[in-house]
Amino acid sequence: MKKLLIVLLVLSFVIPAMASAEDRLSLSGQVRVRAWSTNNITDLGIDGILPDNDDDKMEYWDQRFRMQAVIAPADGVKGVLRMDFSETTWGTGGLEYGPRPTAGTNDQFQVDRAYIDVTKGIVNVKAGQQLIDLGNAFAYDNNSTALQVTVKTPLVIRVGMAKESEGGSNNDQTGNEDVDQYFIDLGFKNDMVGVNVFYAMQKDGNDRTATQSTSEPNLMGAMATFGVGPVSFLAELDIFGGDTGTSGATTDYMGTQMVVQATMKMSDALTLGAHVIYSDGNNDADKAKICRFPNANFGSQYYSDFGPFNTDIASLGDGDVFDPKDTGAGAMGGGLFTIFAPMPDLTLYGAAHYLVGMEDDLALYFDSGLDVNLGAEYTLVPNCTLAMQYHYVDASVGTNVAGASDPETDPITALVARMQITF
Repeated sequence: MKKLLIVLLVLSFVIPAMASAEDRLSLSGQVRVRAWSTNNITDLGIDGILPDNDDDKMEYWDQRFRMQAVIAPADGVKGVLRMDFSETTWGTGGLEYGPRPTAGTNDQFQVDRAYIDVTKGIVNVKAGQQLIDLGNAFAYDNNSTALQVTVKTPLVIRVGMAKESEGGSNNDQTGNEDVDQYFIDLGFKNDMVGVNVFYAMQKDGNDRTATQSTSEPNLMGAMATFGVGPVSFLAELDIFGGDTGTSGATTDYMGTQMVVQATMKMSDALTLGAHVIYSDGNNDADKAKICRFPNANFGSQYYSDFGPFNTDIASLGDGDVFDPKDTGAGAMGGGLFTIFAPMPDLTLYGAAHYLVGMEDDLALYFDSGLDVNLGAEYTLVPNCTLAMQYHYVDASVGTNVAGASDPETDPITALVARMQITF
């Protein structure tokens, strides 16, 4: 009887504690399995310039289990943790029991969010490993250890810093200084218009010498969202500056790019949209064109692979539609896209962009190209979807290398299928 009373007493404490913990903890995430068949993605389809073009055909399966936990011990206080488990390609584990972590490494396991989120009144503070983006998350999209503070008044003020490098040691000695990024974002929004203006810069604490290089880019940008009748618009302008190099050989960062997106809901089932793209080119040897802030490209935004696999394929390179195939030639053009839901459980996607290069005096330059995407996503059962997408790029590249003819450019293709659950 005494033992029974002890057990009942323990349970009287444990069960309420478990119930309380359940109220404070929320879990979300996704589990996916994908099948890939691609051609010419890793070398951008350029024969004789980038390696392995003749053998650049890949057929494989991969998977990922992503889970996010949010613990809220009090009102306005949260701890956020996001982890990826078994993010791997099938058949690469080499063990009969499947993929396993290698001792001393974090193979098949990754933590990409771990931060404190505290709100008091109009002030929100986030500290830790987190996602920080500016504008539409293309020019600046950083997943890093950082501190950011947001003050919500009619003008929303967001400021912060990200620690990119401790220089190899916590001891800030000469040649071992920190590299930090700083940003500010000012936003205003009402029922008619939303406007954000933002600035980001990187500060390298090391001295630039004849043998030691530093990189200090900066970004100024503005984004607006508004409506004209039934049409919704998003427009963004980004301008890059700063420099990199040693004291004897400095290269200036440059790049001006703009995107305008228009969408119109024709009915409950059909949405039509269009993109206008502009990005300047560069042929100066002492300048380097960039389309994304260095060390701040988490990959949250791409335009060339619109559809259910948006941001997963990204076959045009880091510059995407703003600098196809990363030649520095820039691009100008536009495209159309559509989203159509013929029945409640099925959504169809279609998109195409045509782009021409802005600079043809480079040793290797993007001339013109077309990308096409066709996709479908079907809800098999609640919270479980099947998706498929076909991606095609036909883009030509020219060269001004003496005695060299224009390189052959093969089409880039990808056929991808996915089964995914969300929770």
